[in-house]
Amino acid sequence: NLMHPEGSGSGIGAYYTKTTLTDSVMEGLVWWQAFLTAGRGRFVRPSKAGVLTSLFGDGSGTGTGGTIRLPDSPRLQWSATWSVNVFRFTSNGKELNTLYHSLVIIRDTCDRQAIRRTTVFYFTDSMVVYFVASASSSKEPDLHASITKIRLLEIEMDIQVVVIHIPGFVMI
Repeated sequence: NLMHPEGSGSGIGAYYTKTTLTDSVMEGLVWWQAFLTAGRGRFVRPSKAGVLTSLFGDGSGTGTGGTIRLPDSPRLQWSATWSVNVFRFTSNGKELNTLYHSLVIIRDTCDRQAIRRTTVFYFTDSMVVYFVASASSSKEPDLHASITKIRLLEIEMDIQVVVIHIPGFVMI
């Protein structure tokens, strides 16, 4: 839809029309370049299937945080207060940024080989985050930018992130 927006033709003929490479299209191409250059694709089953890596996260109006359980490591807990420039984001944007920051913590603190080729389960009470992560896409530009950053981290760390929705009262 970014390359050939609605109204630019229908069927296969739309792909033979001229288009403009907008910033959104270029951002998408960055993801595809990283994905294709890595040459690994997305693994169907992790090689470390017996390893549980779990994240519980919550991004509220003023703060964010979560717990991280890495293989052969004690549980990590983190929390932070959103800076003023994040207040413009929706609650769903904050939830996706919580996932992103949790992955950055994993990248920066764990042994890369210990986490490589594992599935990381992220538990959230946000249905929107679940659907955006499942589709790896969103029509909302901020959410789409966030899920793109998350998927690029997946490629960099050679992990697979699976988002699971659980009701908020269960998380508590």
